[in-house]
Amino acid sequence: MFAEVDLPARGATPDRRAAGRHRVAFLPGEIPLDIRRGSMSRDVLLSMMLVAATGLMVGCDSVGSLNPFSPDEEDLQPSFAEFVPDQTWTVGVAIHMSLPAATGGNPPLTYRLSPELQAGLTFDAAARTISGTPTAVQSATTYVYSATDDDADTASIQFQASVVAAP
Repeated sequence: MFAEVDLPARGATPDRRAAGRHRVAFLPGEIPLDIRRGSMSRDVLLSMMLVAATGLMVGCDSVGSLNPFSPDEEDLQPSFAEFVPDQTWTVGVAIHMSLPAATGGNPPLTYRLSPELQAGLTFDAAARTISGTPTAVQSATTYVYSATDDDADTASIQFQASVVAAP
């Protein structure tokens, strides 16, 4: 059996075939079956043909599009080199604090803070800041600050924050 595959234009290297049309041969006994359906899926077949033709690995996204990637591409993980010290804020006193940027990962990085801050305080994910004025006393609460990269790898750090009454 054989199939013809159009390969995307990628930088050709000595160990990979160039972009264009390739004929790929395979033996039926080498094709994995989709156990749930008792048949081979179109995506598995296309993935195998691309791997055989190029040496590239492929992934399939949720809508069935095949996305080639090189097996020697490193899956970068985001990480934090800094920590956030525990915080004590005072009711009625404005705060503005910057949170550290993560490094590494596959851009873009998306930042989150959980749980939500109390009324009067906001987290700006784009600027990586917490700002505003606390309005109520709050016992020590553990917050998780995280950075998630484009392929869902996540790094997180924790810190505690409490809000005390004004003197």
